Parts: sequence; structure tokens; C-alpha cells
Amino acid sequence: RRTYDTLPFGPQAQTLYLSRENAALMARRKKLTQDLMALLGRGEKLENLDDFICSEDYLEAISSGRVSLDDLTLMFSIDGAQLYEHKASDCWIYIWVIFELGADKRYKKRYVFP
Repeated sequence: RRTYDTLPFGPQAQTLYLSRENAALMARRKKLTQDLMALLGRGEKLENLDDFICSEDYLEAISSGRVSLDDLTLMFSIDGAQLYEHKASDCWIYIWVIFELGADKRYKKRYVFP
């Protein structure tokens, strides 16, 4: 018999906005995107390409409206695992990585959700 356990992401994401500290961390992408768009609007060049926010694909998605400043940006990472050496198993492990957070926090255990 196969079972599939999952935790809906929506309620987990809502918990990030319960404290003022986390809510401020979650506003990072919005503020940086606004600053970056203003910089590019003045014709200035990017000097530090240190996050996905600086990528051409992201900036084009923002400009075209496919991604808004109020959207939550996520990465879904999934992988299969064989649990026993001599027995085939069908086990899949996945995580949600929240890109609203800075690169120094988004991969910390506290902010990676199952």
C-alpha cells in the first residue's frame, strides 16, 4: 500500500508573517526589486550580480507583469531516494525554498519547508 504525505505550503508561508522580524525579512525581494528597477530606469548598470533578482529572466518577468511585487517567489526541489540497499523503493523527498529571503537565510533549516 502506498501513502503520500504532504503539508500544504500556504499555511506554512503564512506563519512567516506572524513576527515583525520575519515579515521584514520577507519584504526584502520587493524592496530590492523596486530599487533595482529605479536604478535601471536611470540607465545605470548593475555592479553586483549577487542574487536571482539581478537575472534577466526575473527582471523580464517583473516588467511583463508575469511576476508582481506582491507574489511569493519559491523554488520547489524534489528528489527520489532508495531507502534500502538491495530493495527498490519509491520514496520522494521535496522542499520549498523561499526566495523572498536573502541568500544568507533562504537555505537555513528554519526557512526551508517540507
